[in-house]
Amino acid sequence: MSELSKNEPEDHKVYSNLQNVNFWTLSGRWKTTQKAQVKVEEKGPECPDDPSMKPCLTHLMTAWQKADVECTETLKCRKLSVILSCPIHSMLQQFLYFTVAEMMCCSNVQGFQHPVTDAQMSYKEVLCMKMMEVNMEIDKNGFPPAQRNIFLENISLCGMMGYSDFYKPRWYTTILSWQQKLGCFDVNGKCSKHQTVYGEAALVGFLRFYATNNG
Repeated sequence: MSELSKNEPEDHKVYSNLQNVNFWTLSGRWKTTQKAQVKVEEKGPECPDDPSMKPCLTHLMTAWQKADVECTETLKCRKLSVILSCPIHSMLQQFLYFTVAEMMCCSNVQGFQHPVTDAQMSYKEVLCMKMMEVNMEIDKNGFPPAQRNIFLENISLCGMMGYSDFYKPRWYTTILSWQQKLGCFDVNGKCSKHQTVYGEAALVGFLRFYATNNG
């Protein structure tokens, strides 16, 4: 086992903390997304994707493991994380970056989430607002199969961070209808590992919400 660990890529070792249930500290307080006018600057030369944001998360978590006072953040990562004119896939990467920084108490990253609207919303609040808009559009269009991954990811991430309006009863029953008898979620007739992970995460989020919400 130690030999396997020795040969494990460095970034895999860093990311292993994300699989630890103790890494995630979830607030018991619920809130809803706000609607506000957001000043969106012209799209930059690059929007974040998985390959470009992976080094950013690695930088944060490596610094955290070494007990540095501040988490490491490069100028490129800072620029990538705050572009508000990117497509939904990029927004998911940005939201994950801010969420990991929050879980790790990275004060320099959280501090950069300065208000970006007249309503004094942080970047993460704006991202969940935009992710809710995407989900409402997917709902309006009848939940096209090609967009279900995005729909489930938005619920999983924003719901996990306490946005209760992602836990709509209609969405709960809709997600349950996509789950197969063996528990997986399929894409084109085949069990999809990716969609199953986020489908189950969304359902767990619904259960957590119903168990803790007294309203």
